[in-house]
Amino acid sequence: YEQVSLSSIANHHPRSIGAEHIALSMYRELGFDGMFRQLGFNAKQMNDASLSILGRMLEPGSEHATAEWARSQTGLGDLLGTDFSRLSHNALYRITDQIYKHKEVLEQMLRETERSIFNLEESIFLYDLTNTYLEGTAPANSKARFGHSKEKRYDCRLLTLGLVIDDKGFPKRSKVLEGSVSEPSTLQQMIDYLIQDEAKQPVTVIIDAGISSEDN
Repeated sequence: YEQVSLSSIANHHPRSIGAEHIALSMYRELGFDGMFRQLGFNAKQMNDASLSILGRMLEPGSEHATAEWARSQTGLGDLLGTDFSRLSHNALYRITDQIYKHKEVLEQMLRETERSIFNLEESIFLYDLTNTYLEGTAPANSKARFGHSKEKRYDCRLLTLGLVIDDKGFPKRSKVLEGSVSEPSTLQQMIDYLIQDEAKQPVTVIIDAGISSEDN
């Protein structure tokens, strides 16, 4: 045994690594790297995409906050074999836009991979909507509209998110809709979107009272 003076020990830029390791392992098992490579992403774009996605899982925040987290708090860069010390939040805005361009393809790839890994039957689906407000005026966003805000922000334009999940909680489809959209009017659109892959088997779709109008 050797005696060590605790006052002689110092930390230099400590970073978290545990949660990052678990999240990155699942990220790779789901095949994200292969998906992005297939879509033409280069090495830097793939690393930025990993940070954007895993950052929202481990330390949810804005692009500015995620960039700061990457530069000073997380060891994710070491796990990825890259250096985020000079990363700007603008790079994360750019990669988020790039990911969103391929949203439908990525959702379908993830759905097929998850169905295979977890042996999902996908016979029951749950569908619901929510909305969120934009703090700016969003003049260039054609979907930003005034409507019934679930956060009581009637002074701001809104965006609506429609989400379909299965009975195990796995997301299947998502759709960004106009902020003024009414919940009942989106059901047929969602079913048409879902049935592209489900035409071979009957499914049950569960909806809440806000969607279950007489017509629906």
